[in-house]
Amino acid sequence: MSQWAVLIARLNALRKNLPNSVSEVVVVEYNSLVQDLQVSSRDEGLVAFRIPENRLEHLVTGSTRPTARHPSGSVSYSDERYCDDDYFKRQVEGLWGYLAERNTVTNSSQRTYWDMSNDELETLAIGLKIPYVNLSPDGSWNINRTVIIDELVKRDNYLRDMNPQPASSITVHGSVYNSNLQQGDGSTATINYKAMEGDVLRVLAGIERSIDDLGLSLADKGELVADVGTVKAQLNSPNPKTSVITECFRSIRHVLEHAGGAAMAHGLIAEVVRLLSHH
Repeated sequence: MSQWAVLIARLNALRKNLPNSVSEVVVVEYNSLVQDLQVSSRDEGLVAFRIPENRLEHLVTGSTRPTARHPSGSVSYSDERYCDDDYFKRQVEGLWGYLAERNTVTNSSQRTYWDMSNDELETLAIGLKIPYVNLSPDGSWNINRTVIIDELVKRDNYLRDMNPQPASSITVHGSVYNSNLQQGDGSTATINYKAMEGDVLRVLAGIERSIDDLGLSLADKGELVADVGTVKAQLNSPNPKTSVITECFRSIRHVLEHAGGAAMAHGLIAEVVRLLSHH
């Protein structure tokens, strides 16, 4: 298995098994994974998905009421620092979405599975749980391109039969990372973002144009970039997850509200609220 495939598999395992409590140890391991992905891909943009130092805080573990001897009372804190669970989840999903969008750009619509490298096919096989290696006579394990491609073609044929939209059974469409790697989330949301994709992209473009004028901190700017990237990646997916997009827009709204007057001047908050109100 290639190094890149190992890193993608580790990231996929993390996003599917997020810890209930994000301790500093978890953050250090995640940041190390982001660093390895950055080195492997030579993409400096991945730094936006690291967990910054200022996102780690000691948790309140107890407190005492004020007394005559201690008028101000006392508060005790945890020895270890922790990261906010929701923020950590958004960073992980943002990284996954960014890699999905990056791969979509890399793989043009004219490329076929047979044009893909062993590393690319291996990454697809890991996510879709396709047997992808076979034992050679010398005892070594090799990528079985034929098996992977046959399974991918079968999958495309099935999706084509289920979806009346025209599709080529051997053409790479959209994101190979986000494709059907995600499981159902049980969401009851009814917003059809795909049906208003043009409007969504217009709002995202407005946010991207204005991001440097909002007076955001580096951490908030990174969070905004991650959320926008995740929404775009979901829209590129054959099966976009409504709950993920909605959560990203809620996060975007939260960041914009912290930007105050600058965000209001651009009318960005109103645009996001309008999208969230569609049913």
